[in-house]
Amino acid sequence: MKLLDNQQTNGASSEYRHPGKMLNIYVAGNLGGGTVVVEAQLPDKSGWLPISGGVLESPGLHVLNAAPLTVRVSLSGAASPDLNVWAESDDSTTYRRVFSKAE
Repeated sequence: MKLLDNQQTNGASSEYRHPGKMLNIYVAGNLGGGTVVVEAQLPDKSGWLPISGGVLESPGLHVLNAAPLTVRVSLSGAASPDLNVWAESDDSTTYRRVFSKAE
């Protein structure tokens, strides 16, 4: 799921419901000197907390391991970013995308 699409300002993404296991966070583009933080929603939905290992300061594939939870990413401290971020879980949708036959 694409969480940030050509993000050019600081701010938070929409929510992603992670079903558990491995969580791939793809960060592509220019962070504008900022930081992307992967955040988990509190169980009572009253706020968000950073996920351990989820403070991302460079483009790349970042792999986290988490039980089922609701996540989002937030970009802060950026000046002139142009950023795309995707979240992808270890599930059948990912397997179909990765192992589908090329046309």
